[in-house]
Amino acid sequence: MKRVWLLLLVVLALASIIGTVGFAKQKVTLRVISRTWAKEEIEWAWKKLQENHPELDITIEYHLYEYNETRTQLAIRLSRKEPIDVMTVDHIWIGEFKDMIMQIDKSKIKGYDDWLPSFRALMEKYAEKGKTLGLYASTDIRLIFWNKELMKKLGIENVKIETWDDVKKYAKMIKEKENLLPEGVKPVGFMAGNSEHTNSRWYDYLWAAGGDILSEDETRAVFNEEPGVKALEFYGWFLKNGMVSPEDVLSPPNGAVYDEAFLNGKFVISLGNGHWLGTSTAKNV
Repeated sequence: MKRVWLLLLVVLALASIIGTVGFAKQKVTLRVISRTWAKEEIEWAWKKLQENHPELDITIEYHLYEYNETRTQLAIRLSRKEPIDVMTVDHIWIGEFKDMIMQIDKSKIKGYDDWLPSFRALMEKYAEKGKTLGLYASTDIRLIFWNKELMKKLGIENVKIETWDDVKKYAKMIKEKENLLPEGVKPVGFMAGNSEHTNSRWYDYLWAAGGDILSEDETRAVFNEEPGVKALEFYGWFLKNGMVSPEDVLSPPNGAVYDEAFLNGKFVISLGNGHWLGTSTAKNV
């Protein structure tokens, strides 16, 4: 009888251990490197993961940085061969960090054919046949902004800017009343200095003029052909007509500095800012 009780106790003990293991959640930690603007998106995704996988104990360790610092931090981790589960990569960095990005079968990505053709081509370029490099997250948009408060101060209301000629029309109206503006404020602003942000903000005007950076077969540069000249002449018109000084457009070292200058009222109309200004602390824009 003692042997029977002993065997029963062993069975109960094993059942208890197995039951405990069965109900214990597997711990999963995801390491994320991304941009500062992505905090809400990451926390939303974390919540969804927890809802969809209640059997897992999911923790997210995320580090968020501004644009340039994001690239620096990714480079540091690449040199250390430090694993990262999720990261945000600008498409112009893909060649540098391609070995850190998971290749995904294109057939398994919902809506893959709806991605921008240029992005599909770029991400497939570094992947094996039939696969793509990572997932396409977002595209920022370049816009024309104007300061409503300053426009109103000049008596210019119901502003409607849809074409290059519209920009010139309102710039002339502002110029005519320039004496009513605070000292140092210019009718129009844009970036023209030694910064990659100068290029990225000008490309929209290049494309709007019907041009492109490279030929369709990507074998030669075409940005300096007629459409590119037109896009540069559009910028140049504001300089020639005293709407802004060379120093104003050459001095900002990067996009963030220029954006801050516009938000602080340096320019009434601004060319090439991103959609992010619309969700910033910008007032009267």
